[in-house]
This record gives sequence, structure tokens and C-alpha cells, in this order.
Amino acid sequence: MNKINIIADDREQASGVISILDTNQEVQLEIKRLSLGDYLIDDWLLIERKTMADLVASIISGRIFQQASRLAESDITTAFILEGHTRDIDNYHIHRHAILGALVSIGLIYDITILRSASKTETTNLLLFAAKQKASRKIETLPRMGYKPKRRKNKQFYILQGLPNIGATLAKRLLLHFPSVHAVINASAEELTQIEGIGIKKAEQIYELLRVSY
Repeated sequence: MNKINIIADDREQASGVISILDTNQEVQLEIKRLSLGDYLIDDWLLIERKTMADLVASIISGRIFQQASRLAESDITTAFILEGHTRDIDNYHIHRHAILGALVSIGLIYDITILRSASKTETTNLLLFAAKQKASRKIETLPRMGYKPKRRKNKQFYILQGLPNIGATLAKRLLLHFPSVHAVINASAEELTQIEGIGIKKAEQIYELLRVSY
């Protein structure tokens, strides 16, 4: 079985997650300075890990929104892992609404997945589960289940969200920029990069997928 390749930011040494990963025989671990995020998994998923105390401090400083903006513009899938319990921030003078507002912004405005973890062990497991589920996915066995839109505009969103790493936010930006789904499909990779949040790598993935033979 192929090993899971994980690059961990060297500033995560004290987290305890790196030491757990280092003893896992399924993981090929590299430790170096990352310009964005804390863990890069198989060049596919970029994770920003925050303890509850880290979250509060970054909300107060405003750093959380800068990080979310940069993650949203990344060419690969991104997610936040929030580690710990609410009791960890009992001594911080911050209104709960400020925390909820930040989480809403991250999840809905920046379209970044938020995962919860109770401990460093659980954080490690989330990293491994994500890698294994990605590796086991088979395109032929992934029907799009659940919500089926009926209105034309919603159908357009639904179609575009089937493209690689395109969530609701980017789908809306695409439709605001291009006049139709047809125009998005016919756009060049360079034209796709005009959309905020779509870098050249993501644009090339979309362009190639729409043109490759089955």
C-alpha cells in the first residue's frame, strides 16, 4: 500500500501531532516551513490547525480572516481543524457571538471546511482519515446524492459545483463573471484565473477535466 505523504510545518513541533505521525508506519512525513497551512496531505489537502485558544487569539488580532482569505485562494482543497474544548477559552474575554461569527465567515463566506477535534490524537486521525478516503474514492461509484435543484439558476450552481474544488462561493463568482455555464466550460485556463480564488493550478485542473476523453 502506498504511504500517505504529509508535509508538516516545522512550527507544529510542539503540537504533539507530528510526534504521533512520525511513529505511524503508513505515513511518509516531511517537516519543513510551509508558507500556508500546517499540514499538506498528498499534495491535495492543506490543513490549518488551531487550538481553541489559537482561534480566539486570531479572532482578536484579525489574523483568522487573513488566513482564511489566503486559504480560499489556494489551488488545492483546504480545511481548518479546531482542536480542543470550549472550556479551554473560559478565561478569555471574548463574546461567544464573535467566535460564531468567525466560524460562519470561514465556512460560508470563504467556503472552507471546518473540522472539530477533541485532542492531538483525534487531529492526527482526521488527517489520516482524509487521506485514506481520498485514496479510496472511485469516480464510478460516486453518484451525486441528496439535494437535486429544480430552478434553472440553482441547476447552474449545481453543475459548476461538480468541478474540481469548486464550492458554492466559487460557483457564484464564475456565474457572475461568465454569462452562462456554457461560457465557463469554453473558458481557457487563463480566463478562469481571472476569478478570485482560482489559481493557475486549479484552472488547469478544470480546463483539463472538461476536455479529457472518458
